[in-house]
Amino acid sequence: MDTKGKHMDIVDKLDKNDFIIRVRPNKNKSNGAWSGSADIVVITSEDNDLPDSEWSELMQFSRMMCASVPIIEEVETFRNLLHDYLNRSHDGQQDLFIDKPKDSNIIHLKFLNGAKRNEEKD
Repeated sequence: MDTKGKHMDIVDKLDKNDFIIRVRPNKNKSNGAWSGSADIVVITSEDNDLPDSEWSELMQFSRMMCASVPIIEEVETFRNLLHDYLNRSHDGQQDLFIDKPKDSNIIHLKFLNGAKRNEEKD
């Protein structure tokens, strides 16, 4: 279903401890089309209740994900490695699980590395 143009209340789906990587496309001033570049920032709430050390570790992890973008652009072997990782399967199961609920613009990525983890779910 095409959700473009529909109001999605993302705020209701966020938790105070979430780390959000926002990708905002830059547009050409002349025609409003995407310029091919984007601003990438990490957003988190001041209301989070994580201990400082855990917050710092998660912020560093989030920044590393953002920092991978210029490396993907500049280093062909790294770009190919990521591409291959996303396309490879492990014993018939994807190492990377992508879940996009219907009528949502949020994609959940779970890096399983072939193992199942018992984690708290939303």
